[in-house]
Amino acid sequence: MGVKYSIIRIVSAFVLAILSGIVVEWISKQFCKVEIGKFENCNTECSTFSNDLFVKTLVMVKKLLPYILIGGVISFSIEMFNPKQYLALFNFSNEWITMPIMLLIGIPLYVCNGADIFILKPLLDYTDLSLGASMVFSLTSSSICISSIVMLSKFLGKRITAIFVISIAVLSLLIGIAINVIV
Repeated sequence: MGVKYSIIRIVSAFVLAILSGIVVEWISKQFCKVEIGKFENCNTECSTFSNDLFVKTLVMVKKLLPYILIGGVISFSIEMFNPKQYLALFNFSNEWITMPIMLLIGIPLYVCNGADIFILKPLLDYTDLSLGASMVFSLTSSSICISSIVMLSKFLGKRITAIFVISIAVLSLLIGIAINVIV
């Protein structure tokens, strides 16, 4: 996708990581009492086996496995799909609609860094998708997904997880808008 896209992607990911960390840290200090790593107390019938962090993680992974597999199948299907004939049907000219749509598609779906090119390259080449909207998808799909949201809410709590997801979403949109204005 070129040097320009690569540089923008690297800078955008760095800015998103730093700013979302600052936002989550600031908001959580202001409004949340964080007790990271504390688990619910057992009654007297709990065994040492059920208190083991490894066992709790294994149980959580078993619960998440169907969602991880479904997300993997969806991601693989999108990456292997040759969309050239269908791309003429899409109209991405309205950035105010396109960016939130790319955000809503990108957040639940995990697409590893680099694999997003298989999705975005045809969209950038054969449609009027803007670089900013493609960056919104690229940033959100590689920074947060359904399985990580579930894991984060279990370990950090629902409030901090919500703050994190909202900060990723808002900052990704702002970065996408900035890219479209600057580039």
